[in-house]
Amino acid sequence: MDVPPLPEITPKISESKDCFDQDRILIETQNLFKNKKYEKALNKASQILKNACSKKKYLKTLEIIGDIFVQREEILNGFHFYAEASEKSEDKKNKTRILYKIASVTSQKNPEQIISLVSNLSAAHLQGDILYETGLKKFKDGKDKESLVILKKFTSSFKEHDQIPHARSIMKIIQERYAFHSDRIGVLLPLSGYYMGAGERALNALILAIETVNKSNPKNPFRLIIKDTESDPQSAIKGVRELEAQKVACIIGPMVTAQQAGLESNKMQIPMVTMTQKPDIPKIGAYIFRNWFTPNMQVETGIIYFIEELGLTNFAILYPDEKYGRAFKKAFEEIVPYHDGKITDKISYDPGDTDFSRQIKTLIYGYEKRNEKGRFVDIKENEIKERNKIYKAKVDFDVLFIPDSPTMVGMIAPQLRYYDIDRIMLMGTNLWHSDKLLELAKNYVQEAVFPDGFDQEKESPQVQNFVSAFEKSNESFPEYIEAVAYDTALLVMNALSLHNVRSRNDFVNALKSIAFKGGVTCPVSFDKSGEPLKNLDLYKVKGNKIVLHKSCNDQ
Repeated sequence: MDVPPLPEITPKISESKDCFDQDRILIETQNLFKNKKYEKALNKASQILKNACSKKKYLKTLEIIGDIFVQREEILNGFHFYAEASEKSEDKKNKTRILYKIASVTSQKNPEQIISLVSNLSAAHLQGDILYETGLKKFKDGKDKESLVILKKFTSSFKEHDQIPHARSIMKIIQERYAFHSDRIGVLLPLSGYYMGAGERALNALILAIETVNKSNPKNPFRLIIKDTESDPQSAIKGVRELEAQKVACIIGPMVTAQQAGLESNKMQIPMVTMTQKPDIPKIGAYIFRNWFTPNMQVETGIIYFIEELGLTNFAILYPDEKYGRAFKKAFEEIVPYHDGKITDKISYDPGDTDFSRQIKTLIYGYEKRNEKGRFVDIKENEIKERNKIYKAKVDFDVLFIPDSPTMVGMIAPQLRYYDIDRIMLMGTNLWHSDKLLELAKNYVQEAVFPDGFDQEKESPQVQNFVSAFEKSNESFPEYIEAVAYDTALLVMNALSLHNVRSRNDFVNALKSIAFKGGVTCPVSFDKSGEPLKNLDLYKVKGNKIVLHKSCNDQ
């Protein structure tokens, strides 16, 4: 297309009254545009630009060429044609319409790109108009911070512009929206309703953390602003709004209503550190974090041990067909192949089952017996087992993963032995970290391993001081919920105390840049999406005890 580069283009306007041909060309151009024949449309339009018969035709052609370039995603070209049309137009409605198109185009760029683009225009009044309209568009689109940057440039550079008062009122709204009190920490927990027990346990730990930190720094104490989610999503949303009215720096929680509260908190751009296993919660938005151990973390801890330490690469999973079991099955399917392992079997059972013979037999593809020389050899197809012989079931996996409670493992493990599956390793979840596992299945789970995120008996000064202080304050011993709530509060206060945290956005950036190691659970940092990056402790059953095999602090 033979079109001179813009914004230098200023063709001489013909005084001819006969514009019939150019009307026809414009109609043809518009039809080609509607049918997405952009190259042909540009070639048609260029015929008018070379010698437009009227200013109206010239401006209309500039605008449609801008439309074509925008549809072709050639944003820079579209911007220049729109800018030329706006600058030369004297009709207010026409000018406003084109400015809106310019704002729609420029709003796709970041503030620095927009300011640079606008600064290259020759007409100062047009620069101001575009900055104002683009800043307004960004504000309406919910991009407050980008809007603020653009409107600051507008108000400082075009002080006589008619829209300065409106721009300043928008800037005030944005600034008030992001004002916060660095000493106020919002808390959203289920303190009534079905989940109140878990909420109260977490709150006790949060209070202990606040008291501990405030004792060491009484001049600048932190405050908890506590709201009850009532174990209800709508109450959780209401709580977020009430905490925003208090201008809290961030929110700790919630637990069971994290999805609904997270959406509201992210919309208001209030940082939130949730304590939940629910999948994909941090994907809600940039202001949402999770501090909890996930199924993926637990599975990865065990898989790394078996593959890297023992060289075992074949895995099977026997799981309950319910929410918990399916979540761990999904994590297992993701993690094992990532570490070049192989899943040979995935077998489910009903949570109410007590007889697992069907599932166990599915794992077996034959039997071997020990012969006179002490070697295992295949038994014949119809051979009957003899009581005085030692048999071994033939399976194609080295490790069996059972994501279930000690009670269920207490039924499954003996049945594995009954069917002669006793030369494989067992792997569980943190649910196995219980004396009940030893009571019910000690002889059947020797050398079994499982991960956990907290152990009140761990020989660590931080852990023992926390356990002692918590027991003294609450007359009970803390478990993982209390421990992770305590650490979450310490993590939040640590970030808020940094000298460069002067806004909620600074707080978000701080969380994504620090690795917190001073807590009672395993060290944690966050990835770009807000998911925790955390190793877990690995425990092993040895004799009459559950012992720490590998500490997360050593990994």
